[in-house]
Amino acid sequence: MDRAKFRNFLQNFGIVLFLVIIFILQYVNAALTTVGLGTRLKTLHDTVEYMAKRPEQMNVDAIFGITLVEANTMACLEHPKLNVLDKQYRRILKNILRISRDARINTMSIINLKNEQYHPLIRIMNQPKIWIRPIHWRLGLLGKIPVAGEGLTSFCTKRIMYQGTPQENDSDNCLINLSLGVLQRNCKVSNDCAEMLLRDDNPRGYPLTHRLLYIQLARALGCQEHLRTNFTQLIPLYCKRILQDLVELEATRFPEMARDLATEQILLCGMEGFLEFANDHYTSLILSWPNYAGCFSAFG
Repeated sequence: MDRAKFRNFLQNFGIVLFLVIIFILQYVNAALTTVGLGTRLKTLHDTVEYMAKRPEQMNVDAIFGITLVEANTMACLEHPKLNVLDKQYRRILKNILRISRDARINTMSIINLKNEQYHPLIRIMNQPKIWIRPIHWRLGLLGKIPVAGEGLTSFCTKRIMYQGTPQENDSDNCLINLSLGVLQRNCKVSNDCAEMLLRDDNPRGYPLTHRLLYIQLARALGCQEHLRTNFTQLIPLYCKRILQDLVELEATRFPEMARDLATEQILLCGMEGFLEFANDHYTSLILSWPNYAGCFSAFG
């Protein structure tokens, strides 16, 4: 994999396969006998180790992915039923925690951000402890599994991926405002960002997942909700729409950059405990994507 493609891999797959595997581990009450657990742990270990050895090539998305690995691995190791796991699996988890922690610290010490306004956001959102919380697993809250529409082609993918708001700059600004609010001890959802969350422009793809990420960061930081927003209601609403997008992307066999979006969808809604996303089907799907060298690419 050449340097340019590797950097794109980090940018687009920094938060990819890790959490899908970790979800299965956190769901130990029902998934201790999940087939292929050893393979999944080894894949996670090797991928984190691969990234940890290349801190100079890591970017902000990759750091966030490593932070989530660290947070969820800590949660696994603190699970009251951890001792049911085989000793070799527990040992691998401990190694993953050590590697991801070292990678996060080393990378954040050398990363070069072109825009100074991103510094507080990167520092605040990459605190593993803010991402550790109980996950209440549920199946069926999103309704029936949607069916992809007829006649879908790869030409439809761009509409699925980028429709609606926010666009990247607006999304980043809202996230930055949360981090600044934390520093000022006055973190709350602003009027503009509340409008972004509620805007009825039929968002799909990245705009929709970015709305969900904003809510997740606001909640992780303990920020005050806006009077017009209700996170408890918005999260399942978003994930129901995200599931429709995911089903349609799969129907088109994930062309172009769709693998990146699909893994982001699985990650964010899986973090909310929706088993329509955090399940063996999508875990196996993602594990089928690496090439002969073991690299994951957003381009298929």
